[in-house]
Amino acid sequence: MAAVEERLEGGVGALDSDSVSPRLSTPPPDQPHQNNPLLGLPIVAIEAILNFLSYDEISLLRLVCKRMDMICQRMLNQGFLKVERYHSLCQKQVKAQLPRRESERRNHSLARHADILAAVETRLSLLNMTFMKYVDSNLCCFIPGKVVIDEIYRVLRYVNSTRAPQRAHEVLQELRDISSMAMEYFDEKIVPILKKKLPGADLSGRLIGSAPAKYPEIKSLMGPDPKLKWIVCMMVAIQFLAFYLVKDLDWKWVLFWTYAFGSCVNHSMTLAIHEISHNTAFGNNKAVWNRWFAIFANLPIGLPYSASFKRYHLDHHRYLGGDGVDVDIPTNFEGWFFCTRLRKLVWIILQPLFYAIRPLCINPKPITHLELVNVAVQFAFNAGLYWLWGVKPVVYMMAGSMLGMGLHPISGHFIAEHYMFLKGHETYSYYGSLNLLTFNVGYHNEHHDFPSIPGCRLPLVKKIAAEYYDDLPQYTSWIKVLYDFIMDDELSPYSRVKRKLKGEVKLE
Repeated sequence: MAAVEERLEGGVGALDSDSVSPRLSTPPPDQPHQNNPLLGLPIVAIEAILNFLSYDEISLLRLVCKRMDMICQRMLNQGFLKVERYHSLCQKQVKAQLPRRESERRNHSLARHADILAAVETRLSLLNMTFMKYVDSNLCCFIPGKVVIDEIYRVLRYVNSTRAPQRAHEVLQELRDISSMAMEYFDEKIVPILKKKLPGADLSGRLIGSAPAKYPEIKSLMGPDPKLKWIVCMMVAIQFLAFYLVKDLDWKWVLFWTYAFGSCVNHSMTLAIHEISHNTAFGNNKAVWNRWFAIFANLPIGLPYSASFKRYHLDHHRYLGGDGVDVDIPTNFEGWFFCTRLRKLVWIILQPLFYAIRPLCINPKPITHLELVNVAVQFAFNAGLYWLWGVKPVVYMMAGSMLGMGLHPISGHFIAEHYMFLKGHETYSYYGSLNLLTFNVGYHNEHHDFPSIPGCRLPLVKKIAAEYYDDLPQYTSWIKVLYDFIMDDELSPYSRVKRKLKGEVKLE
């Protein structure tokens, strides 16, 4: 670790043009290359010579003088782009030889090659999201190139030259260690320096409190969504119709439509309740109307939770990651036990159960009158549905809610929103097509910046303040988020930021 930090500190010289090692004499400004004919050559010629060196050696030459620092920075930046292209070529060649069926791929002779290349792709993506925003802004170069690029090339050459490689975790152990340390050091030591050169933005580049002053039109987006209540009523009516239609189906078709349709609608309804919890149905002046409307929206879900969700969700916004307050943070047991791939899969399937139990363990609150009403209304509705049309609609309703919030494409947003796939970035947005079913909950950075703006207008926030959101880490697939979370051994329920809160904590 000390060696990595020592090497990375050499990269901070890129931030200050006067930072030159005192042990190496810099030529006088008026005679820059008098004592070193090499530095008098054209840049293209110098780069051609340096191409015979490793990236580790290139990085060390940055300390020679300002001109060499500039040339080496450029070569480190180009080196990362070159290794990305080389990896893409290797991956393309391997995929071209693999069969299309997944079952056949697992037993193919190139299966391990594909696994290693997929893991390298994840590393490259993490490095890209960490460094390239600042590189593209000309604030620094690809600082860890000296310890990372050479190792990536080593792995790729090993894959190309070995017919029976070791398992991915064995081959990539060194790369994972040095790249993780490099990203951690960059976030902790160097980003605070770079942050000073990004006025108007916080550490992640997001808008801060002065944003409405810079973009006054954002204030006009705040307020209720007049269409929300009608959309929710339509969704409730659709589920009521589905209850009627499934009552006479065979059980196999009940289960099929439960997962294929009911789970999607019910998960979407939970996110409608999320919208209503921010008073976006009737506005802040009619807060009670929003609470009662949330209980109505809760009916086709089958599980009474809308009143409790409002109380805990506001704590999540006020004290994001707050230890003992934010119940979105998994318990210590979850982080300790669900740490293997199989256990993480089980944890995702049982997410609805943990979300229900977690508040009782982390931050139990006195039961309110509205919560009792929510429970009474919901149980009465469930009983009436059973009495009217039998057990199949009840199974369709309850199982749809459990499946929709468990192992389901839409449930990827639970993981995508705040789990640290990239160190230093706590909140992520998703800009894929499933936002159409989820009231734009994927626009999560935008939502946490402006929680009083309804989901239908969050794309406008991103459009207005594109400079703050376009370069942030983001997802395009919730399914891939679930897959990566399960398969990446570095990720677990522990992959969350937990904060010790100080001062007075005002709970709902």
